[in-house]
Amino acid sequence: MLKTTLISFILLYSTCSIAYSKKHLERLKNKKDITYKDLAHENPGCPENSECSASNGKKVERLEKILKKYSNDTKFLAFKLEKERQRSGIPVNFLAIETKELKQSADPIIWDSKCKHHRLEGKPKIIKATKFLRNNPKSEKFVFTKVKTKGTTFEIPYGDNPLMIWKNSLIVMSGFEDFLYQLSIGKDGKWKVIYVPSYLIKKARVSKNDVQCEKRAKGNEYFLGSFCTKIWNEDNKDYQIIEQDWACP
Repeated sequence: MLKTTLISFILLYSTCSIAYSKKHLERLKNKKDITYKDLAHENPGCPENSECSASNGKKVERLEKILKKYSNDTKFLAFKLEKERQRSGIPVNFLAIETKELKQSADPIIWDSKCKHHRLEGKPKIIKATKFLRNNPKSEKFVFTKVKTKGTTFEIPYGDNPLMIWKNSLIVMSGFEDFLYQLSIGKDGKWKVIYVPSYLIKKARVSKNDVQCEKRAKGNEYFLGSFCTKIWNEDNKDYQIIEQDWACP
């Protein structure tokens, strides 16, 4: 009786909000225990409300296992994530113009952007996307957030937060779902998941403050402009001002 009621709910839910395929509905009917994740997306592992392929779902499931298994050991987790980055990539957010070519060639996980100017009528639709990458692909299709400081421009994943300068690299807080880790971005643009001691993270967070920019960047179809922040430079034991792209509130 409970199973029948649940299946009826699934069928009703699918007509109201999520368009499940016949294959997925059959899979749900044949499952003994149906979880929220089974209902959240047709492809196992895929985030809710995303456009996501079955292959990306498998990558997400693999990553989640690593994050959950080593979440209590941040140093070893960083080691495992760096190995994973080298092996098949880590999930990286970016902005992109939504096209069939992008979906076919890059196969990203896609969401609608929350920024209103990304969804203007008569303009190309800009989406927020995630792809498992080993490094910056240096492609016009992938729009990252630019961070400028002292004549150097870093490209960081969209939505990530610059934390500090350490070992001649920009350290950003990155993560997936509720799990956070630190990504090092060198002046050469290379990425690396690293372990940052907790005392340094605390020092960097306390030191970070918004400041006035001497000159702000002009907006474009992706970003409305820029803002400036004072962050800690552990190499120089001093503060350093960065200018960062700003998309929307």
